[in-house]
Amino acid sequence: MRSRRYSARQRRALAGPLLALSLALLNACGGGGGEGSSGIGAAALNSASTTPVPQQPLQFSAFLTGAQSVPPNASLGQGSASVVVDLGTRALSATVSVGGIFATGVRIQEAPPGQTGSVVLALTETLTGSGVWIGQATLTASELTSLRSGNMYVNVLSAAAPFGELRGQLLLQAGAATGTGTGAATGTGTAIGTGAGLSGTSPSSALGTN
Repeated sequence: MRSRRYSARQRRALAGPLLALSLALLNACGGGGGEGSSGIGAAALNSASTTPVPQQPLQFSAFLTGAQSVPPNASLGQGSASVVVDLGTRALSATVSVGGIFATGVRIQEAPPGQTGSVVLALTETLTGSGVWIGQATLTASELTSLRSGNMYVNVLSAAAPFGELRGQLLLQAGAATGTGTGAATGTGTAIGTGAGLSGTSPSSALGTN
């Protein structure tokens, strides 16, 4: 059988697609280099990624007594309060339980210990006489700062003490999140292989950063 002869122009026309095919095969195998290999390969080993850290809600609690009221009193009543704040929305949810007195109102107010301040949230009793009060509100950034600094309190009103018979300062619970923020894990990397010629020996190199 007669062998087919190609002109120089035809050989040049065929060389381009063959070289492209060789490069594609090398890239698919992760780059090339070394004895009997050729081509130029480049691949990203790791792409930068950022993963936000979920924000845990803030939890506050208070123990309510007459001794903490302003002025202090000898009330036999007592109570407890639990407050949860979503850091992302600053949404506050409060539950207060009161015993020993008939409360006429429960409020969260803004002021440091020993002082009185403005009302941030007036709670509602779940059932008359139950002694369980609940409420929700969205804090301003300034109010959230004040709460985290210990400058908010629960005030329980009664017929005998319409300005407050029981009080307790809201304090951040131990182990609760104390700040906001996100964490990120990033990594970048490149791998580069170089080679020359369609046959024979070709040098290769790999570089990576993490």
